[in-house]
Amino acid sequence: MEMILRKARLSTFSTFKVFSFILGVLLFILLSAFFLPHWRHQLRSMIWGSDRKILATLVEDLERTGNPISVFKVSEKGNLYIELYSTAVPEELVDTLQSSSYQLLQTIELPGTIDGYVSFMGEATNLAVANLDDDPYLELIIPSYNYDFVASLDIIKYNPVVQKYELMKSFDIPEGILGTFSKESWE
Repeated sequence: MEMILRKARLSTFSTFKVFSFILGVLLFILLSAFFLPHWRHQLRSMIWGSDRKILATLVEDLERTGNPISVFKVSEKGNLYIELYSTAVPEELVDTLQSSSYQLLQTIELPGTIDGYVSFMGEATNLAVANLDDDPYLELIIPSYNYDFVASLDIIKYNPVVQKYELMKSFDIPEGILGTFSKESWE
């Protein structure tokens, strides 16, 4: 009887050791993934898959301040997003490796879920920039479709009051902007 109890204790102790070892390895992997970006990306890709696609890019001084903004049209998990990054670099960092870094300014989710194209100045594009309302700021023109293949032309405009970019809905678009969408203005 005593022999059976010893074996049970040893087996429980061994199970506890194995469980602790596995837990320690998992904790090490999670902490490594937290601190090492490459491991984090690999772990994220294994769990969720990597369906993030950059559909279009452009670099433009949207606010006309001399600081270019990098704009990315991104498809991720069945949604479309516009990501705006600051590419302004202080002069003392121009010659360093840090000059190629981007700072995320804002992410805007688009109502459309499928990438679309429009003819803009005789070119097919899925992301364009123009000054549609003759103010000092440039607007982003983004064509897309929803799941029912209903086309939409979304416009993102800089709002200097709140210092953010805003997606203008059709009822928010001033009449002057709608008048500029004639065939002559696009070619």
